[in-house]
Amino acid sequence: MTARRLLLPLVILLVAAAAFAGIKYRVDPTRCSGCGDCTRLCPVSAIELVNGSSSIDPDLCIGCGQCIGVCTHDAIR
Repeated sequence: MTARRLLLPLVILLVAAAAFAGIKYRVDPTRCSGCGDCTRLCPVSAIELVNGSSSIDPDLCIGCGQCIGVCTHDAIR
């Protein structure tokens, strides 16, 4: 079995586990470019651009992890 075939299910499981565990994410403003990709992708509109950097509202964030996958600057943790 190829590594790619094993990696995708593992990533899906980790994201699902994080969502059920109530993990919330935050943005490192020093790494964020303010491109807005995460803002457009967030299914619950928990991310907004503030002063040229993304900001995640922890009360709205459901911990789905979609923002991490779209961030090309590794600014979301």
